[in-house]
This record gives sequence, structure tokens and C-alpha cells, in this order.
Amino acid sequence: MRRASLLVLTSFACSEEKAERPGRPSLPFVARDASVPDARDESCAFRSPSVGESIAVETFTELQPFLARLEGCVRTIDFDDIPTSSTAPPASFLPDRYVDRGVRIEGEGGQYVHPDFGYPDNFAPAESLPNSYAPGPISHDLSLEGPGGFHTQLTFFARSGARTFAARVAGVGAWFIDTDYSNHAQTGIAISGAEQGRLGFIGDEQGENGNHLFRGIVTVEATSGDPVSAIFQAEVVNGTGWVGLGPNDEIVSVDDLKVSQPIPL
Repeated sequence: MRRASLLVLTSFACSEEKAERPGRPSLPFVARDASVPDARDESCAFRSPSVGESIAVETFTELQPFLARLEGCVRTIDFDDIPTSSTAPPASFLPDRYVDRGVRIEGEGGQYVHPDFGYPDNFAPAESLPNSYAPGPISHDLSLEGPGGFHTQLTFFARSGARTFAARVAGVGAWFIDTDYSNHAQTGIAISGAEQGRLGFIGDEQGENGNHLFRGIVTVEATSGDPVSAIFQAEVVNGTGWVGLGPNDEIVSVDDLKVSQPIPL
């Protein structure tokens, strides 16, 4: 069910500070390769907001209304092009691997995919097989190493000919897996504009063990209600620690990422 629109009346400054990142562990590394599709079609990208326009946000807890609101102009990053095995450690990939699909994906300490992160009853992919995603750094012992990674920054890009430009999108969504914690975490998606700062947030809710919950957020022009590409960056938070710590409270993985067609700044 789609939630009601919320008009953003206050802007917040975007922080560009980045926390110091621990070194990445030695794990199988998968570089970007020709298997990643090159999606150049911007014919259905939503326009950028005009100067002075008020932006509202709409939040979604179901995939189909989210797709319908964006008129089907959505790209899916399913992470399934990366070779993995349930018996091998998580595979890592470069932040720029999916720039040709319109998005740069940067975890706070690396980017990792795996079929189940060692817990098939809890972290089975939500929409497509075999992989789901989690940011690093990897942590093996919560008491000694800290919680590990649970923040991912998304930055958007558009292609024009052979060139790549910074871009904005109108909508971002993702599947969150195993949100069965007893204490509510800040799991969800926060979006920011290029000039406006933080625009909005959608969080998840506690569900059953091994559940799959979709969350999406769309920016619209406040008067007309038409989608506009106002999202410059997004932050995805999955629980409060590295997913490989196991099926504990507030440990969450992420499956298929959805972004609308990007439009250059």
C-alpha cells in the first residue's frame, strides 16, 4: 500500500564527511566486466525539478505501486551477474561496477554479495537468485571487531554517448531481508537532493524470521504530483552490523535495488 505524500518544507545540509574505513579483508574479488549491461536509454527519465519548485516525497511498502508510480521506468540491480557459491566466502565488487546501469554503490567498508551469507534460513534472496548484497567491513566477532558494515551510499550517473555525467533520479527502492529484530533499527532508505539536502526517509518494520520487505521512495512536484528527478544521493541502511554475524537482532541483508532512469544534472 502506498503511503501518503509528505511535503518537504525544511532543507538540511548534506554532510560530505566520511568515516575512516577499516581495511578490506582478503576475499575473492570480482572486477567489473563486460557481463554488466550498458543501459543508455534515457527516453523515460523524469525531468529535473525547476528552480523554486517544492518537492514532496511518497513512500512505498509494496513493489508494484512503486513501479507503477514510476511508469515502469525503473532499472534493477540484482547482483546476480557476480559469480558466487554458498560454500565460498562473500564475493566483493568495485563501487563503480554498476555505473553503466546508472548507480555507484559504495559500502562503508567494501561491497559484498553471497547466496545466503552463511544462513540460508534467514538471508535467502528476496526477488532473484542467487545473490543478495551487504556492505562491509566484515566482522567475525562483534565483541572484538565491532559491528561491521551496514551503510551504503548510492550516487547516480547517466550516459550521453561515450560520456558519463552525475545525475539525479526520481525513485529508489530495495528489498530488505530478515528484518525480525526486537528493537527497531534505522533500516531503510534516506534520500538527498543536490541543493536541498535531505529530502526524506522510509524505514522498515519488524517482520517474521527470514521475511522479505520492499521499501521505496519517490520524489514528486508538490503541486502537480508528477514524479521529478530530485534525488542526487541515497543512503541504504541494513540493520546495525555485518550480515555475516548471523541471524541476530537487527542484522539485515539487501536484495534487488531499484532506481528510476537517471537524468544528467
